[in-house]
Amino acid sequence: MIKADTIRAAVNRDEESLSEIIEHYRPYIRMYSRRWFVDYLGEKIYFIDEEMVKELEAKLIYEIISNFDPDMPLE
Repeated sequence: MIKADTIRAAVNRDEESLSEIIEHYRPYIRMYSRRWFVDYLGEKIYFIDEEMVKELEAKLIYEIISNFDPDMPLE
């Protein structure tokens, strides 16, 4: 679980706190960035779309910095 102090620092653009939040959500981001294709033998191949990972991380950072209300009760 992410601590309230970390979230408040991230809202104020603290890079270390933002990195900590990204690390916390990295498994979810990678799960939603999973893609598949069918190879020439007809088998499904799964891979992580790194562009999608970057987009989701950027979106998360943007939402934290611009839309998160630091006065909202966190605990």
